[in-house]
Amino acid sequence: MRTLTKNDLKRLMRGALPRLITSWLITLTVQAVFRAAELGKPAYAESVSLLLTAAGTLAAFLLLSLLSLAESGEKTERLILAAAAIAYAAIVASQARNAYVGLAVCLVLGWILWYAVARKGNERDLSPRAAIPLSVAAAVAFAVFIGGVTVLRYLTFRTPNFDFGLFVNMFHNMRTRFAPLVTSERDRLLTHFAVHVSPVYYLILPFYWLFPSPVTLQVAQAVLLASGAIPVYLLSRRFGYSHKASFLWCFAYSFYPALSGGCLYDIHENCFLAPFLLWLFYFAEKKSTALTFVFAFLTMSVKEDAPVYVIFFGLFLLVSRKNRRNGLLLILSALAVFLTETALLARFGDGVMNYRYNNYFTGNGSMLSVVVNLVKDPSMVFHWIFTEERILFVLLMLVPLLGLPLFCGRKPSRLILIGPFLLVNLMPDYQYQYSLYFQYVFGPLAFLFYAAMMNAAEVKKPAKRAIPLLCAAFSLVLFFSSVADRSSVLTDYTANREKYDRMEEILDRIPRELSVRSSTFLLAHIADRDEIYKLESKNETDCVVIDLRYAGTENAAAHDKAYAADPDFFCFEREEGLIAVYVRRGVLPEPAVPE
Repeated sequence: MRTLTKNDLKRLMRGALPRLITSWLITLTVQAVFRAAELGKPAYAESVSLLLTAAGTLAAFLLLSLLSLAESGEKTERLILAAAAIAYAAIVASQARNAYVGLAVCLVLGWILWYAVARKGNERDLSPRAAIPLSVAAAVAFAVFIGGVTVLRYLTFRTPNFDFGLFVNMFHNMRTRFAPLVTSERDRLLTHFAVHVSPVYYLILPFYWLFPSPVTLQVAQAVLLASGAIPVYLLSRRFGYSHKASFLWCFAYSFYPALSGGCLYDIHENCFLAPFLLWLFYFAEKKSTALTFVFAFLTMSVKEDAPVYVIFFGLFLLVSRKNRRNGLLLILSALAVFLTETALLARFGDGVMNYRYNNYFTGNGSMLSVVVNLVKDPSMVFHWIFTEERILFVLLMLVPLLGLPLFCGRKPSRLILIGPFLLVNLMPDYQYQYSLYFQYVFGPLAFLFYAAMMNAAEVKKPAKRAIPLLCAAFSLVLFFSSVADRSSVLTDYTANREKYDRMEEILDRIPRELSVRSSTFLLAHIADRDEIYKLESKNETDCVVIDLRYAGTENAAAHDKAYAADPDFFCFEREEGLIAVYVRRGVLPEPAVPE
């Protein structure tokens, strides 16, 4: 049996308080795991035995004290402290489901993690054989979670026509006619490219061709965004991070709240922006000119406004002197694409959506008038950005990255990388663009990650050692407080599966050759046909499908009553409280009326 020395006693005394806190956090975590749903309520605290809490803390304290006597005991204790703090913080955040609580938890967690790893962190690196599979696992966890949630959104009839039903109709026409035609977007047959120039969708078409289902589109978005972890890992290695730190950056990316939140309104072409831009940054850092321009043009194929991202990056390369020639070429090529596509939309399509910047001009202004007005009165930017909703949004975007995109030291040219976040998310008076839960975050978040990794790479130890872990932990906590509760859709599907199966059964009976008008939340389930419109459409159709779950929405009750009394239609199928289907007489055989 080993005899305690004076050094052992000093070590035990020196780490007594942190060890006690660690023991207490371990006990709290174990207790909360079994009753997380009650956490944060007085009834929970009153029901927990103080004696058991004290006993658990004491037992953990004694075990940790024995552990501290080992050669690497102090480092191990700090790692256990970090793990216990992160675990308890994640449970608290997931139960609170409140962004402000999540931010407050991050503040306390940050202090604990700084103590645990910044001063005397574990210097031992992970091997690539461990770091790469762990990074893949984090990305897969994201893909499984968000793919599952968005697929369940579809299966529980929560996906509206805008922006999911219209894409299902578009992919049906891409598969059958190889053209992005859609009828439910503007209440007439037109190419989706008249609204948004998005040839990038053809990259998904081969998969949809093999698996022609709306589920394929939801899964494709999850996989595409998860793939961004690859350039994140490669960029972090390029910036000199260890394999362990590179894994933590991938973890931070995979659980970054905006990455998951941006998917919660279903597939959108913007999901290509995050991986494409991250690859663009990586190949520019690697000085691979050919692949830099390949991903620049892939980025510009996403949407008519996507060249703006390339312009910002080209400007960064030009001003930062990283690569002036490529920077200038990127700017010129992106300007050419942007001007061409906006001119085509103005001439043959619906035009560019300038209305989202109406807060910067009066009348029928243009993007040029926005620039002119800001030159004359830049205070408008402060007036619109510093609102309560936008400030919360800024915190949720920047706190997981420790605000690092803003701290560029003596290289102010890096502030250009904040430009897309400012222009796309914060300046418009369009509420969805400064929300965590819509697709407008995907492009700017790629710039924020790039800037954060670049700036953190130049920080001296011990801060550099702690930053990737802090980013990973904060992302996880804010993911739980802001996004994870959306998985409650699984509970709904499990509890009401028979109802949803019955709805699918009714909709499957409608022949695909019929033209249809449909309630918005049913439309995606029957959009694999040539003609489908929203319920309020003025187009004459063979069939009308009404969602009876929401009688007050889209005047569903009024439509139901009108078609029930219309002699030109008969009731093809009806399930009270769910769906009513009316078909024009003469289109299909009418059901026999019981004598």
